[in-house]
Amino acid sequence: MLGQSYAKTGEDPAAQRVFKEIVDENPNGSYATQAVHRLGDLYWRRYQFREAIRECKQILKQHPNTTSAATAAYLVGKYQQTEGKSEEAIESYKHFLDNFPSSPYRVSAVNSLIQLYITNQRYIEAEKLIRERMRLHPEDIALLEQLAELYQQQNAYPKALELYRKAIERDPHNTNLRRKLGTLYAETGKTAQAVAEWEKVTADEVNQADQQKQLGAIYLSHKMYPEAITAYQQAIRLSPKNSYLYTQLAAAYKIQGHIEQAAEVYTDALQKVGLTGNQREPIWNAMLEIYEGDHYKPIHDKLVAQLEKRRAQNPQNANIVMTLGELYFHAGKVSQALETFTHLHRNYPTHTDMTLETYARMLERNENPQAIDFYKALIAGSTDSTRIRNARSKLAGLYQRMAQWNDAIVLLEELVSKRAASIKNRLLLGQMQLHGIHAPKIAQKTFQSLLTQRLVTTQLVEAQLGLAECHILLKRYTLAREVLEPIANRPNRFRAVARKFIGDSYFFSADFEQAAKEYNEVIRISKSDQLTNDALERIVLIQNHSDYLKIPITDYATAVQLYLSGQTAEALQQCERSLETYPQATIIDAVWLLIGDIYREEAKDTEAINAYQQKHSLYPIGRHSLICVRSTARLSDSSRLMQRRCDTSVSLGRDETHVDMVEAYLKAQGIFGIPRLGEVEYSDVLEIDLSEIEPSVAGPKRPQDRIALSDVKKTFTELLTRPVAEDGFGVTDDVDDGNDITHGSVVISAITSCTNTSNPSVMIGAGLLAKKAVEKGLRVPDYVKTSLAPGSRVVTEYLQNTGLLPYLEELGYNVVGYGCTTCIGNSGPLNDVVQEAIDARNLVTASVLSGNRNFEARVHPR
Repeated sequence: MLGQSYAKTGEDPAAQRVFKEIVDENPNGSYATQAVHRLGDLYWRRYQFREAIRECKQILKQHPNTTSAATAAYLVGKYQQTEGKSEEAIESYKHFLDNFPSSPYRVSAVNSLIQLYITNQRYIEAEKLIRERMRLHPEDIALLEQLAELYQQQNAYPKALELYRKAIERDPHNTNLRRKLGTLYAETGKTAQAVAEWEKVTADEVNQADQQKQLGAIYLSHKMYPEAITAYQQAIRLSPKNSYLYTQLAAAYKIQGHIEQAAEVYTDALQKVGLTGNQREPIWNAMLEIYEGDHYKPIHDKLVAQLEKRRAQNPQNANIVMTLGELYFHAGKVSQALETFTHLHRNYPTHTDMTLETYARMLERNENPQAIDFYKALIAGSTDSTRIRNARSKLAGLYQRMAQWNDAIVLLEELVSKRAASIKNRLLLGQMQLHGIHAPKIAQKTFQSLLTQRLVTTQLVEAQLGLAECHILLKRYTLAREVLEPIANRPNRFRAVARKFIGDSYFFSADFEQAAKEYNEVIRISKSDQLTNDALERIVLIQNHSDYLKIPITDYATAVQLYLSGQTAEALQQCERSLETYPQATIIDAVWLLIGDIYREEAKDTEAINAYQQKHSLYPIGRHSLICVRSTARLSDSSRLMQRRCDTSVSLGRDETHVDMVEAYLKAQGIFGIPRLGEVEYSDVLEIDLSEIEPSVAGPKRPQDRIALSDVKKTFTELLTRPVAEDGFGVTDDVDDGNDITHGSVVISAITSCTNTSNPSVMIGAGLLAKKAVEKGLRVPDYVKTSLAPGSRVVTEYLQNTGLLPYLEELGYNVVGYGCTTCIGNSGPLNDVVQEAIDARNLVTASVLSGNRNFEARVHPR
């Protein structure tokens, strides 16, 4: 149990130790057999077959002629077979059978060996082994069956037929044998005999519908499509509400290319199986496969026309109405589908509720704004209070993602007034009041009322953070810090957020020196890229804009605070004053960016574009400039001013002919511009809280063998001295032997093309780090091979334009090219002296990369 517990918690070395101790203590005991299996399984489940084989061979060597050795010998063959090493597996199974005649795994080994012989077309050896078994076990029908299959595989049909018949004589009720005999008849063209045998298979089935279903499956698997169609049609007549039967009948038509008949089967099924979702869903899953592309649109239109005619003739038939609504929906006629579904609400509330809910979620996943209408219809027509509450909550979240703050707030306030709001709803309400409509006073009341409730720890901290942010925007800085300090000073996943807010409290109160200290602490402890980037941006803002006695940056902070607290007119006035009073101040670019953001939020696209272009004209290079270009392009798209996106590209130095060519191509393909909400379909939408992801490094061998950054030193030290048999390096000498290059020395350091170089803030951070290192006189040791291989030339350009590339080059990080290098072994050879030192002293050295892969011996064979 102890070993299994270690294995379940991922502590493999401890589990291995326990299992080995059990085997060593009593290799003939029953627990030892289990331990051998468990030990092999630790590697098996990770597909580390070589390691599993090594462990089993070691047990064979240490404990020969024991129960444990027998189990290990069998497992060696099994693992080799799984790894695809047939010849080695054959030899291992033969060794096992020769040396362990009384092992309970003997039958399994024989069967595996026979299968290997057959797979490798070594039929004579397979037959010999089967006949040896038959002499020992003459009454074993399974051996007759096995030999018949062997003959059948060699096309020796008469011999196979004789053996199947002999087996059936001994066991006339064995349906599996009759199936195989029928298959043999079918292979030899004797269809009538095949059908006769298969009918005997189902003869004892009491339920006639199941009997026909089984026959249909047999016929379908043997490509006897007319017989399969007849069998499924008979089964449907006996069980007309079984959706599976319809899907199989349609499949028989579809395989033959009779798509129209298949579609008619599906629509017929939808009108007969009832309104329950679990019966209709499999039909639609199968039916949608035939509607891909325009090729099948005429079929869909024909079905819709047929159903519309039937509904006109029988408007009270719920199955017809539901099927027509579903056809409308999947044809993209969402409004007509909704209108059709709502006609059913009064008489079939439960089924209609479920349908509306299902399609609302589907639309929501695809970011289609018509999901709103489905949720509204559900709220208006349902009598189920729980479903209404959930729909309101879902609709509020949808409004939030679409930035329809007031609509979302009205919904959530309704839930609060009816005492139906969950804590999550009320937290969301506070956040939307704070960040959506920028009303900190209103949000403050929401968060304060939450703090009077009994909350779990996470909810309590979220409410406290919301309240603290309200205090900051309302200029109650001391009060905000009183709330935030306890959160920031204890270990929890919100401490970096709390520290960031503390930094904001100092920033808005113009204590920039203390704000910078707090933001630096955020960078040190944060596990969120977004939080780190925000803090880094504020630090850069503070460091680079100290001109005019810091008055312009103070005015800028005031404008941001006014904007975030909902006083947009005052914020714009503050920005205008800054532009007039300090037109040469370095903060002006950030002011223009803020003006653009304010106008964009107010849907004043033209004014926003003008502001962004002003910023870009002042500082055409840099991160803020990239943000402006992107925002301008997006606003141009939303305003149907697509040509401005091309103009923006030209202004950035792109060749005008090339831009024209790309524009023409994109228009011809129908993909010019950024798709609007509802124009893109995603099969799944995943939500990930990045703040909960712990930084880690890729451990050796596989990407998932990662090591938490905080555990790197401890893990490396443990692996260094751990025995090789336990996945360690087996180092026994002194780790620090006084030489320049020793165990753990970094001999390759590379900034690679993947993962990080697409993130300007990370690369600028690397450049700033290099700058600080050079300024402090730090140097990279001569034995470290360094390189910089960005993903594209734009990385080099922004490092050059920010003046940071020389610092990287000073430390040896010269641009060696653009694309994959070190991660796939393209660093090239190490210095001869370094290579000799590693080989002579069998050193365990390391590489430090910005990539996210670390396959064994792939970065470098040493």
